[in-house]
Amino acid sequence: MTYETTLQAGITAAIAGDLPTAIAHFQGAVTVAPDRWEGFYNLGNAWAALGHRAEAIAAYQEALTRNPGPEVYFNLGALYAQQEEGAVAQHLWREGWERFPADGDLGLAVAEICAQSGDAPGAIAVYQTLLGFGENAAVRTAWGLLLQATGDRGGAIAQFGAGLAVAPHDPSLLTNLGGLLTEEQRGAEALPLLEQAVAIAPAWALAHSNLGTARMATGDRAGALAAWQTARQCDPSLAAPYRNLARYHQAQGEPEAAIALWSQGYANTHDTELGLALADALAGAGRGEAIAVYEKVLTQDPTCGAAYNRMLAMLYRGNWEVERWAMARQWADRYLAHCEDTDFWGVHLTRLSLFFQAGDSEAARQELAICQGAMASAPAAQRQTLAFVSAHLQDDPETTQTLFQRTGEIYRIQPCLRPAQTPPRVGFLSPNWRDHPIGKLVPPILAALGEHAAVFGYGVLRHPRDRHTERVQQLPQITWREFTAETSPETLATAIAQDRIDILIELDGHTEPLNLQVLALGAAPCQLSWLGLDAPNLSDRHGALVDAYTHPPAADALYRETLWRLPHAHIAVARFPATPVTRAACRQQWGVDDHTVVYLSPAAGRKLNRETIAAHVQILRDVPNSVLVRKGKGDTAAIARFYGEACEEWQVDPQRIRLLPFAWSEEEHYGYYRGADLVLDSYPYNGGSITLESLWYERPVISLCGRQSFARMGYSFNTAAGLPETVVPTWEAYVALAVAAGRDREQRHFWQQQLAAGKLAQGPLWHVPQFAQDLWHLLQCLDGPQVGSNRGYSRFG
Repeated sequence: MTYETTLQAGITAAIAGDLPTAIAHFQGAVTVAPDRWEGFYNLGNAWAALGHRAEAIAAYQEALTRNPGPEVYFNLGALYAQQEEGAVAQHLWREGWERFPADGDLGLAVAEICAQSGDAPGAIAVYQTLLGFGENAAVRTAWGLLLQATGDRGGAIAQFGAGLAVAPHDPSLLTNLGGLLTEEQRGAEALPLLEQAVAIAPAWALAHSNLGTARMATGDRAGALAAWQTARQCDPSLAAPYRNLARYHQAQGEPEAAIALWSQGYANTHDTELGLALADALAGAGRGEAIAVYEKVLTQDPTCGAAYNRMLAMLYRGNWEVERWAMARQWADRYLAHCEDTDFWGVHLTRLSLFFQAGDSEAARQELAICQGAMASAPAAQRQTLAFVSAHLQDDPETTQTLFQRTGEIYRIQPCLRPAQTPPRVGFLSPNWRDHPIGKLVPPILAALGEHAAVFGYGVLRHPRDRHTERVQQLPQITWREFTAETSPETLATAIAQDRIDILIELDGHTEPLNLQVLALGAAPCQLSWLGLDAPNLSDRHGALVDAYTHPPAADALYRETLWRLPHAHIAVARFPATPVTRAACRQQWGVDDHTVVYLSPAAGRKLNRETIAAHVQILRDVPNSVLVRKGKGDTAAIARFYGEACEEWQVDPQRIRLLPFAWSEEEHYGYYRGADLVLDSYPYNGGSITLESLWYERPVISLCGRQSFARMGYSFNTAAGLPETVVPTWEAYVALAVAAGRDREQRHFWQQQLAAGKLAQGPLWHVPQFAQDLWHLLQCLDGPQVGSNRGYSRFG
């Protein structure tokens, strides 16, 4: 047989799928004509199709020595690229294109190399060269996709259009132009292009997927769903239709259907974006299997910062088992190793939050120092995290309030041009009308204020409704407005304006950016912050409700807002639930008798630090018949280690420290106060609702008063409860007072009697009607949009 006959026989066998026979013919061809490249080229193709890469490469290399055509360079480069030997592939493609500058495949491969390396101008130069040899639909498509990826949508549309001018039936151009027009809100123009694309290429999944998106954009919901389903059938490995269908069901309030689609899509495509979406959906539904999905995504892509960030947040916010904290620390270390260069703020803010929530103050302070050293580059939206953590780790009001001021700079403040009415209508805004201090403590105040004023409550339900939500909704003294979690700040501001609210009081500060976005829109003539996370330092157009104890006169200079001081504490409490748990039952559970002095530290791990631990252990050293009971969220293993180190230093038996698990029931939580003799407050961030609970259940609170408002809440609450003598200015005085009270049973009993008498007499901390009347008097004296200067109402301090 001649060379040509043998070569053709091999090609025929290869087309028929008989690769062994094809290989035999090609081997015969190169034996007959060893100086011809075509035989070696086809032999390489056959070996490659069988998966014998070494043999394929050897055949292609032989072809290269015989002055081959461009296809040899392209196929050999592609084979090396499959083996992740990109440098070799790039060399071959560039060498081939230098010899064959009109070859589209080689030119497009070189352009792709340029694009992937960030050299968009280089890629465009290649496209221009190729088009110099004649119009080419594939080149126009690639050029358009590059422009689209770099943000030049107009240029991309022009390239796709130019391609269609010479190749009007090219399905790739039709599909890509239609998809881009849909993204540009031009769905009506996109529809005919995409309908034509699926008619020409009915098995092309991307065309059906883009068609579905265009149909949804133009209101054809049924057609969109049908097109996406067809796309899944055409190519189960295409991610887009799963994503679109899942998002549709999510928007329809069908989370389980969405999760099923995310799950199926991730299983079929191994697309990390789908995996991340699946994990997020599972996490949003409170399902623990989200952790395993995040881990799988990170196995695929160890540089996926979003997966680290969200998984770690789930670990340290939602679970408090020892093994979960250990897992979180391991993943935080991996996040640092893989992403510090590309995601500095994500890495360090996540690590800061993790160590802070765990109760590891030293590690948290190290991360805070790293962040403060790079403050100039801090994203404005993330400064709130730094300010919040700073307030817990250091009593430095100047630094903390500067951070809050910088956070406030992200909001563009608009004035409210609507005049105020007399008497004013008052609105209260929060997403936390639930099992939360806002949902527990504020509704009785609103009910009492409703006896004097028209009061509105605005709730954004980001959390499941509970009995506290139902309680505030059913208060007859207020008008209740309820909004979904997806409600925009503009919608909220419009609703508040339509209700003609004159004084809007937001209750969460920087912990809820939505509140501040509503204030920034000028929803009401007068806008105030109360409770939450201190005054947000948003604007001099706003004000804050405080008291003279948390915010003495010297604090005014730290805030943009005017500080409006209530006459006693900045809150009053109606009551906390009665608890059936007895002192004896509590102590039996803790393994202590009635003669043992029990100090209770109920603060969360984020409020714990080494200074507090040292003070606790010194108190135990000087009160031999005492124990410390500590409860609260945090890394129990790490906290036990920190207490153990302090016990070794101060020669105290660590068995005298009881680390309790998190109390999941209110009955158990409130019952702990019955078993305690004294409560030890946290510093530099005092207890809020914890201190109020302690005082209500008649347990004296030893509190250290500092400089920042967060370090002065104990001063405010204890004074309003009638026990200012339990507040001290230094750690030494804190230890001395706790020791003296621990040794003096009569003193403890006297303080408990004072607290009981204060409740019975409805002292300022427990007299909600009087607090509401004081609040109403203050609100009537405000001066309108600028919140004035306390004219008509005396400042304290």
